Amino acid sequence: RLFSYDGSPNGGSIYQVANTYQGSGTEWTETGLNWNNAPLIQGTPLATHSSTILNDTWVEYDVTAAITGNGVVSFAITSNTSNSLFFYSRQAATNQPVLIIELDESGVQGSSDVALAAIQTESLLVGSGECVEDTLRYGITNQGGPMPDALNYSVFGPSGALTPGMFGPLGTGESTTITYTDVTTLGLYTLFAGLDDLVITATCAEASDTPTPTATATWTASPTWTDVPTATPTPTFTPTDTPTLIPTDVPPTFTLVPFPTFTPTPPPLSLPFYDSFDVPSLAWSVNGAWTLQDATLLGGSGNFWYVTSIEGSVATLSLTYQLDLRTRAHPMLRFDSWLVSSQSIAMVEISVDGLTWQSISSVPSSANWQPILVDLSAYQQQVVWLRWIWLSQPPTNGQSADFWMVDNLIVDDAAILQPTATPTSTATATIEPSITPSPTETPTASPAPEVTEEASPNLDEDSNNAAVETATVDPLAAPSLKAAILDW
Repeated sequence: RLFSYDGSPNGGSIYQVANTYQGSGTEWTETGLNWNNAPLIQGTPLATHSSTILNDTWVEYDVTAAITGNGVVSFAITSNTSNSLFFYSRQAATNQPVLIIELDESGVQGSSDVALAAIQTESLLVGSGECVEDTLRYGITNQGGPMPDALNYSVFGPSGALTPGMFGPLGTGESTTITYTDVTTLGLYTLFAGLDDLVITATCAEASDTPTPTATATWTASPTWTDVPTATPTPTFTPTDTPTLIPTDVPPTFTLVPFPTFTPTPPPLSLPFYDSFDVPSLAWSVNGAWTLQDATLLGGSGNFWYVTSIEGSVATLSLTYQLDLRTRAHPMLRFDSWLVSSQSIAMVEISVDGLTWQSISSVPSSANWQPILVDLSAYQQQVVWLRWIWLSQPPTNGQSADFWMVDNLIVDDAAILQPTATPTSTATATIEPSITPSPTETPTASPAPEVTEEASPNLDEDSNNAAVETATVDPLAAPSLKAAILDW
């Protein structure tokens, strides 16, 4: 049973598919699955909904034929219409997918009824973090089914990893708190529980020393006047032949009410929002090792954001302006990413208040530029902040440093950003970048930079397969960093 928040003229068909990646014996994972390695959809569908699916309705697909016993079963839903159909996932705050099991109770004498039991397919962990007076706390609640096992957790901060631990298993509705005391280093602290189960962030900041303003203040003035001020209410006159005199020697008392101090908040940016990073902008703030690099260093053009794990750190690239998603039916984030990582973590986070952050994408590694698409439909009626988080450890045992490059960011409607055909990758040689962040240096076009590769580049069969140890790259002839992206 799935909840459709955006319907379609056709509900499509559901198929049983393999539990492994296409052409592999490895079981697929949520973060590792993509267009090219997804299991094939073939055979006879288990169920078909050829009628119209309305907005905000539950849709049921009968998958009984695929269940022959205990174990893991994978499904795929496809449709022959170009009109998209959107369902809530397990990460949604409400109306997550459920499995309906029909229990045969015919063994009870005199009863032939069928009971319906809606169960959560798995546990759903949610949490929040805070840092108060050198004490860091993470609260975690299980809003789904019971956890089968305890989970390991790790916390990364500005000075590296804190002491790891384990919590759970938690039953449905149960909560736990993870606490660190004597946290004296200020900055961002991120907790990771399990492999992909939960990511919570908290920021330790200096306590405010701003004194509490006095609610009111009084002062006495001594003006002298002979006329009634226009702001003074009309006096009451006593009907007599002698006029009432206004005193001129009694000073009035005024009460001064101070105006509150406001911190101006920049207005949110409307969609579509696009930034190629080619022009430095105040729209971005950096905490940590993020640097804006000149793409001509690798034969490209323009600029891109770059961070490395040479020293090991937590680095944050934040959009300082809010984005107004209310003007799009299905807002989506798209950006180009090139991530080479053996032990670092790259992700995108979102916040509706600028204080509590939620991970919305764990970025996968790649051998070249690739587009990353992040569905923001769950936040369609809100104004949000976005930031890019880099959690890294310094390389050991002769390993190369991890790095992450980000470019060409767009936020717009999914109908504009999503691919409409099967993607094909552009045949380009892979260049292993090695950048020492030096934003103040101006690269020269001559001599051409040398790129030393640890192994022969893997080229398509149609390309020159000659093995090389060292390649001299002409900046004008090298594949453009801003063009060598996956071509949709």
